Amino acid sequence: MKKYMITLLCLMLIMHNLYANIFDFLKNGEYATYHDTRGDMDFFRAYWGNRVDDGTFVFFIKNINNKNNKMINYIVFLIEDENGKPTIQKIEGVSKNQPYQYQQSYIDILNFISCYNAYKDSINWEKTIEDPWDNYTLLYNYKFYLPLFKFDTITMKGQNSPCYKLISAGKIDAKNHKDFFELQPINTLKTVVRKNLSIPTKTKKQKPLHEYAVTLDDNWHFNNELGSPGYWLSLFSHRDSQIMLEKGKLEKFKEAGITNLTDFIMKTLYFYDERIIIDSLSVVRKNEGINISYVLLDEHNAKNFIIRKFWLENEYVYTLNFSTFKDIYDKNKKYYQNILKSFKKNIR
Repeated sequence: MKKYMITLLCLMLIMHNLYANIFDFLKNGEYATYHDTRGDMDFFRAYWGNRVDDGTFVFFIKNINNKNNKMINYIVFLIEDENGKPTIQKIEGVSKNQPYQYQQSYIDILNFISCYNAYKDSINWEKTIEDPWDNYTLLYNYKFYLPLFKFDTITMKGQNSPCYKLISAGKIDAKNHKDFFELQPINTLKTVVRKNLSIPTKTKKQKPLHEYAVTLDDNWHFNNELGSPGYWLSLFSHRDSQIMLEKGKLEKFKEAGITNLTDFIMKTLYFYDERIIIDSLSVVRKNEGINISYVLLDEHNAKNFIIRKFWLENEYVYTLNFSTFKDIYDKNKKYYQNILKSFKKNIR
């Protein structure tokens, strides 16, 4: 099995563009993990897709039964049949004697691919799609910017809570395949609760950020060690909060095959990180830009609140980066909201 997997992964590294159209929406190397609570199940399910140059799409699947921690991993090879439907070519690593709950994952993949292709013309940015069956209807909540299957929840129509919920999503290169098999269910570590996080009142001043400016008080200090002009707040740690403005020529992005903001965000993978709490992810198109916000857990399991604002202006791509420990933000929300509202063009 190990030798076979190494050979397969080598094939994936020399991909061609000759593959069946039904798999076009699946990007090579993307993964997604879900919490499956359908019926009496309580499963962690992870999927990692890779395209082989003969038109075959290969899924690595990881299943963990949260009730007893039993894990079964296997590989599914898919092709497109003559009717334009996804079909299983073969399965490696799981027998038909395994309980149906473990085999459910490869059946789900067929449904996920078929459902997206049936409604793809109506999925533009975010869309809830009804998928009717004989005795029930499933509601897929699609967000086209999400990796792999592009939905974050499946809910039984008439129910309030989803029965299939996205935990994490991202991209893993074939050479780093071990990273996929190390993916685990929801992080249950508790974060440390800090007190006395009030920010002292100080004199406010307008601070420059390229052609823009932001109003900050004297608690903040200039710092450009990350490569762009920015300011740090360092009251309770080395860096409690930061705000920074990046600026890059659009021409250079076009040379890299990036022609619009959506491409830019997708290819820079700002939210392709398993530490991101998916429930917190928001992606909003606004005027000529895109705003992203989310919460992630850092290496110390502390929650960080992140805001990224992207826009085009005069052949430049601008990115406003704001980040802070979430507990400080929650204790001083109005303070931070006023800072973000103060960001504007610097009129001299």
